[in-house]
Amino acid sequence: MNYLKELNAFYNKIIFNPLSGSAVALWNTLMHFNNLCGWQATFTVPASVIELKSGIKGTSFKRAREELRDKGYIDVMPGRGNQAATYRMLSQVRPSGGMMQAGLDTQPAMEEHRETPPIENPQLNDATETTANESVDVRTESRSVDSAVGDTMAYEADETSDQNTARNMDHSPAPLTKQYINQNKTTPKPTTTTSDAIRFYQENIGVTSAYIAGDISCWIDEVGDPLVLDALKRAVEQGKSTWRYAKGILKAWKTKGITTVEQAAADDYAFRNRTKGEQIAGRGEVVPDWFMERKAKRAVAIDREDASREYLVGQAANQDAFDRLLAEFTGR
Repeated sequence: MNYLKELNAFYNKIIFNPLSGSAVALWNTLMHFNNLCGWQATFTVPASVIELKSGIKGTSFKRAREELRDKGYIDVMPGRGNQAATYRMLSQVRPSGGMMQAGLDTQPAMEEHRETPPIENPQLNDATETTANESVDVRTESRSVDSAVGDTMAYEADETSDQNTARNMDHSPAPLTKQYINQNKTTPKPTTTTSDAIRFYQENIGVTSAYIAGDISCWIDEVGDPLVLDALKRAVEQGKSTWRYAKGILKAWKTKGITTVEQAAADDYAFRNRTKGEQIAGRGEVVPDWFMERKAKRAVAIDREDASREYLVGQAANQDAFDRLLAEFTGR
C-alpha cells in the first residue's frame, strides 16, 4: 500500500462522496497507525489510543467508525471481552484506463470551390473573381486558425502527458515515502517519517506492536522524539530492554519537569554529586580493624576478671557463713 497514492485517491473520492469531519480525521489516524506497523494487512489499536490521537471520543468515535465501515473504507473486527478491535484498511486506489486524447490533426471539412468556366460578361467576371479571392482569403484564414488551434492542443496534450507521467511515477513501498523531483525530473529522493525512537526500538529491542507504537508516538508528541530516544537508550544500557522501563524513566522526568536531553543529563550529574556527598558524610573517621579487635579482647578480659572477683567474693562469704553456723552448733 502506497501512502501518497492512498491519500490522493481518498481525497479525490470524498469530493463526490463527502464524509463527515470525524470520519476523515479517523481515517487519517488509522492510516498513521497502519504506517507505524509497516503496512500490515490487519492491526490492533485500543480505542483509547485512537481517541487520544484523533481527538474524536465517545459516540462521535463510534459513529465515525461505522461511517467508514459502511462506505467501504475500513473493516473492523471487534475483540473478545476487553480486547481491542482489529482494523484492516481498504485500498482506495483503482486501476484507471488510458486518457482520451484529442485529435491533433482534425480540421473542419471545407468544400473547395470548383473552377467555373469564364463568363463573357465582364461584370460577372469581376464579381466571380472577387468572390473567388474572398473564398481563398477565408480558406487561408480558416487554415491559420486551425493551425493555431492544433498547436495549442498539441502543447496542452504534451503538458498533460508530462503531468500524468509525474503523477503515475512509482513510489517506494516503504511506509510513508515522498519523492522530490528536480528540474530534470530524473532523480527521485525518497524520505520516511518513521521516528528515530521507533526505529531504535525496532533495531535494539524488538518489533513494535500497534499498541506500543501508538504509546511511543503519544510520548513523542508530548515530550519530543530526542527525549524518548534517550530514555530507550538508558533502558538498553541498564540491561532492561523494555518499553515499560523506558516509560518509567519518562514519567520520572515528567514529574521533575525535565523536557530536554540536556536537562536529563544535568539531573544525572546532580544526582551523582549528591550521592557521593552523602557517602563521604556518612563514612566519618576511619578506624583500623586491629584496634577494634584489641578493644573487643580487652572487654572480654575485663568481663572475665570481674566474673572471677565476684566468684571469689561469693566463696568467701559462703565460707564465713559456714564457719558461723559450725561455731553455733559446736558451742551447744
